[in-house]
Amino acid sequence: MYSPHHARTRLRRCLPLNSEPPIVGQDIPELKLLGGLPVSQMPKEGSRMWGHQPVTVGTYQTVETLLVEGTPSVKQQLSFYRAFQRWRTHKLLKPSCSHGEALAVFGAYLSDAGLKSSTCACYIRTALKLCQREPHNGIEPQWYLASDILKAFDRRAASEPVDHAPDIDEDRALEILRIIKAEDVRFVIWLMCNLGARVADLQRLENEQIYISPDRIYADFRVTKSATSPSERYSIDVDLWIPFEPQWSVFMYQQRPISTTCDRVNKILEAAGCHERTYSFRRLFINRVIDRFTENGITNWCTVCQLTGHQQVKNVKASYNVPAPVRARRLDIPSVVGM
Repeated sequence: MYSPHHARTRLRRCLPLNSEPPIVGQDIPELKLLGGLPVSQMPKEGSRMWGHQPVTVGTYQTVETLLVEGTPSVKQQLSFYRAFQRWRTHKLLKPSCSHGEALAVFGAYLSDAGLKSSTCACYIRTALKLCQREPHNGIEPQWYLASDILKAFDRRAASEPVDHAPDIDEDRALEILRIIKAEDVRFVIWLMCNLGARVADLQRLENEQIYISPDRIYADFRVTKSATSPSERYSIDVDLWIPFEPQWSVFMYQQRPISTTCDRVNKILEAAGCHERTYSFRRLFINRVIDRFTENGITNWCTVCQLTGHQQVKNVKASYNVPAPVRARRLDIPSVVGM
């Protein structure tokens, strides 16, 4: 049954909450924004510590310095990209080829040349990053071709054996320390065995970032290969399992105790007849940490990442998740079941 009361109730429900009339004609107000923010909230202008000096040649030199710092592997990337562009010009011979198609063909070319799938993927990713910064010359880039090729190589790489530095045990590490004569190299090896850091990460440490006591070692890592922002810095404080030798004190008096390069360490190892490389000592440390924090086959991966500096659990699990008995068999070390 019709009721005026019900009609008025329905009408009130349909009306907007405010009583302003709708916008019609040319009465649409202008929304004043600056950088997406309402200009009406702009405070009064005050003075700042910057903005008074002119832009100079030195400013542009600083720009280049910062760009290099943001891309530590700039030389390797430029060298590779130059080789890729040369290949594209002399081998592809298709000027109308899109960036994505060129990268896809390049990946197939590398695969046919016998390169591992993980290497092919690494090369394509480097070329892709730099190609995306280049103009398209009016040709649709077809990035999806490069993306799909990368997925294929990642799948293939998952089934390929991992190629990494040889794993070693504690006895072998001590033997290498006895074999090597160069004290700077021995000190780096000792640090890697006790801290698990890469040589490049050790080179960044200043003496006030390292503290060594008779039975412990502390290091404050602020910038590493994987930690590149203030929120990613980490410190490590662990027991020493190889004693500090007094002659290494001279290095600790330097502002940067480590000046030895990864290449020098590897050359010294090779000259001494050792097949191991620097990463073997980092792997030893990480394997020791995993063994320590594994109980009944379950590993505390958060603690492992905390001590090894890894940012993601999946990376350390994929590269180091090898049980001690399996490593022992690989190293021909006798293993007693139940111990």
